[in-house]
Amino acid sequence: MGSLFTAVRNLDQGSVCRPGLHHNWTRQLDIHGLQDAQYLMGMMYFGGYGVGQSYAKARQWWERAAAQGLPEAQHDLAVLYFKGFGVEKDYDKGRKYMTLALSQDYPQAYHSFGVMYLKGIGVEKDETKAKNSFRVACEKGYKQAC
Repeated sequence: MGSLFTAVRNLDQGSVCRPGLHHNWTRQLDIHGLQDAQYLMGMMYFGGYGVGQSYAKARQWWERAAAQGLPEAQHDLAVLYFKGFGVEKDYDKGRKYMTLALSQDYPQAYHSFGVMYLKGIGVEKDETKAKNSFRVACEKGYKQAC
């Protein structure tokens, strides 16, 4: 995994031999729909893994992957908007992205909806809906919900 992080970091930072190659490679991530690599770029920027930490760059990469239907990116964008990481809190955008992840049966999205309902984050507090969301997340294999 370390070499993948290094390769992706080098692509985004332009640490390559030929001028313009950085732009071409990052453009290829978009053109060829490499949403997993785009998501990984977002994770690296979100946590500052091998690159300078930047919520804004994480959001940009996750938006690319989310637009191609990657539920992990949709979920993590929702979290950015709910918590206001590098953006103004926006519960409408957060619900939009979380609903997209949920529509693909992404287990962590069920868990996150459970937390939202339990705490009243962007939705009306509802313990019954929270419990149901946690139950479904657990049934789908998301252990933190069990």
